[in-house]
Amino acid sequence: MSLPLFYSPKQLRLTRLWVVVCFGVVAVGVVAVLVTYPSWQLALSAACVVAAMRFAWVAVGTRLAPLHTEVPASTYLRSGIPVALTLILFSLGAWLFSLGAMN
Repeated sequence: MSLPLFYSPKQLRLTRLWVVVCFGVVAVGVVAVLVTYPSWQLALSAACVVAAMRFAWVAVGTRLAPLHTEVPASTYLRSGIPVALTLILFSLGAWLFSLGAMN
């Protein structure tokens, strides 16, 4: 059985491009601050942002179209794991960035 994905192939390419651009800008900013004011908090923040970008890339490709009767709920739950990991890692990176900025 083929799962109904949320994005068409063209929309998927465009969405992944935007994910890379948005996270790339944030990652470049964190690395620029890390080079200027080196600290372990900023290094971990940069690592979290880069890892979050990877999970966001996966999350876009695994997002399922909502409310299909033939798709079990466990499949929807599994497709939400990359989204949750993206949010957790990005939030952790932002928190670490704020700690690094306090020093």
